[in-house]
Amino acid sequence: MLCPFAFCTDTARMIAIPEATYVFRDGQATQKVQVKRFSIDQYEVTWQDFQQFMKTTGYKPSALRNNEEATFQKVNSNGPRFPVGFVSWEDANAFCRAAGKRLPTPQEWQLAALGTDGRLWPWGKWDPASANINSHSAAEAGHFSRDRSPYGVMDMGGNLLEWTTDGLIGGSYVTDWQNPTTLLKPNDDWVANSGFRCAADAK
Repeated sequence: MLCPFAFCTDTARMIAIPEATYVFRDGQATQKVQVKRFSIDQYEVTWQDFQQFMKTTGYKPSALRNNEEATFQKVNSNGPRFPVGFVSWEDANAFCRAAGKRLPTPQEWQLAALGTDGRLWPWGKWDPASANINSHSAAEAGHFSRDRSPYGVMDMGGNLLEWTTDGLIGGSYVTDWQNPTTLLKPNDDWVANSGFRCAADAK
């Protein structure tokens, strides 16, 4: 499938993650998992990208279908290079499918964020200055240069929570208790700081 958006034909925007076996963490629960190699977007999907998606496909996001257009527009009024927020799982899934991609699984997302060495944050030890945490507002995608995973994926320790196939995961600008080992369910709600990035099977 050819992606209709200029941004998603730029393969430099995706990072290849090698196959790995590691311990997946969801709060206090742990499970050894094996993840096949895949690719994931280096940056969170931006408002500019999402606007192009809506324009190209005519897609109407969940917020607009639920009479929450004012909140949707306010959340996404920071600028084109800021990550799109207040999107539902359905919105994120629709975007990724239109782009010829898919949502990552929680296990893929956490591997891309933390690698296999047991760290709790993409950069290593806890440091609130390394990511957009507790700021109460989103930052431009990639603005926090230290919020870089072992594979070079950006903004997985802070900025927006991100949709996976099975809930929201990651750090957030809202608070410091959400982190890359916090998986929030279910999939039928959305908040101002819910965003996403896409993944793709290895070719």
